[in-house]
Amino acid sequence: MFIKDQLCKRVFEFLPSFFPIKKAGSSEIGICMLLCHKDVTMALYSLQSLFFQTGYSLPIYIIDDGTLTESDYHKLEKLHKVTIDKKQEALSKIGKKFPKSPYLLKYLGDDKNHIKKMRLATLLLAPFQKTICLDADILFFQSPAKIEVFRKGKKNYIGALRSSAYESFIQNNVIDFHFRRLLFLHLKLNRYFLVNDGLAFLNMSSINTRTLNKIESAIKFCNSIDYSRTFYADETFRTVLFEMGKSILLPPIDYLNLLHAKEWQKTLPDKTISIHFIGSTKVIFMYQAVKLALRSRLFSKLKTNSIGEKFGNKNSPIRPASSRRI
Repeated sequence: MFIKDQLCKRVFEFLPSFFPIKKAGSSEIGICMLLCHKDVTMALYSLQSLFFQTGYSLPIYIIDDGTLTESDYHKLEKLHKVTIDKKQEALSKIGKKFPKSPYLLKYLGDDKNHIKKMRLATLLLAPFQKTICLDADILFFQSPAKIEVFRKGKKNYIGALRSSAYESFIQNNVIDFHFRRLLFLHLKLNRYFLVNDGLAFLNMSSINTRTLNKIESAIKFCNSIDYSRTFYADETFRTVLFEMGKSILLPPIDYLNLLHAKEWQKTLPDKTISIHFIGSTKVIFMYQAVKLALRSRLFSKLKTNSIGEKFGNKNSPIRPASSRRI
């Protein structure tokens, strides 16, 4: 098994050199990501799978967590239209854009807080009217029609965990899960405590004074008990943002968050729109990414380089295909 994994890893790292260039034109909709060196190859597969399934590419805003190499920059810039900010550049922009949010600035600027905190910064700084939050460990197996619905409308969407995960969290006494519920009650928010925002869609108009005040309150409360330093703090704060934006949950069967490797045996990728390979399931991502790349002939299908070209201009409405699942 070890030899098989090593061989697959080599193929996984080698194939992106054959990926097609997919540089988007200008667009009102784009993607935001926080990226580290070890996730760059995964991100290339994730983006290629998304653009392959939609038939068009999108511009990408990335924050470098401090580990990206010159080679990483070259790989990303060669294949896609990307804007990359280093961590300090992003923090400087946040300070100028949100001078009246002291707790937000302190949370993002504190080196004791987990680097995942910058995922919140990617969303706040994304230079688009509509933003797709995308983690590097997500693969798309069918066309995500919700993206097209999102572009046409005003609703926000966020990934959800399957109901079976609820019992798992309760039985395993996941403290973060219970704390998030208590925090939402404290903030008088009562919905999205069982979510995963690895894939989420946000209209940037949702980031308003009322939303920022609520995030300030959440961070202030969490700072008082050092919760802001935890691994999941960033998702909690981003979830507050999505809750304030009246977000709709993405169907968890179609947009699947895979928590445990044992769940994979019950998963049918070809009947799933996307799969988020969380934690220990990332080894499965590697195998599935290679299969998807080869089966698609290295993600070759691209009807056009930009969403604007596909639909006439960047303001053209998208017509979801009737045969696609929404």
